[in-house]
Amino acid sequence: MSSIAPFYYEYSEEQLQNHFLSLISEVSIPVFAYNNPKTSNRLGPHLISRLADNGLRGIKDSSFDLLCFYEFLRTVKVPGFVFIIGTEALLLPAVTAGAQGCIAGLANALPEQVVELYRLATEGAPDEAIAVQQRVLVLREIMRSHGAISAIHAILRLRGVDCGYPRRPFKPLDEEQVRQLKKELKEHQVAL
Repeated sequence: MSSIAPFYYEYSEEQLQNHFLSLISEVSIPVFAYNNPKTSNRLGPHLISRLADNGLRGIKDSSFDLLCFYEFLRTVKVPGFVFIIGTEALLLPAVTAGAQGCIAGLANALPEQVVELYRLATEGAPDEAIAVQQRVLVLREIMRSHGAISAIHAILRLRGVDCGYPRRPFKPLDEEQVRQLKKELKEHQVAL
């Protein structure tokens, strides 16, 4: 189970620790913390280290702060603790440093790009991995420029996957936006 920190209000580190300790003690499945500063409560390396000592099994870090991610890797000493980066934008440096995985928005629509990057990063092919990381950054920006959620739905439809429509307040891309998205993806040799 993965949990973000409580949101809406700012909480002290002790309150955040108590929240996660309660989860760990009350469920019978592994608990992962999801560090997503958009919730207004950042989970720091020392807090995560203490939680790991008390049964937290891993962290997904979506802070976009590579130094913070490196600090998680440095401070958590529990064997088997799982480190996951929460963006394909930092996949290569995170995996190179010790991350075991990535939860990537781009992978929802173009999984083969992210899988290839992960494969190259874990197989020690730095030159090829750097080239694919750069490509992933370009594709990520294309998707974001059209609104990531709406673009994911459009790309999946272009690939023959009926995934419905984005939930409100997101809107589906109109025909012109889909045509432009398709053009940009084809310019970067993305098979649709």
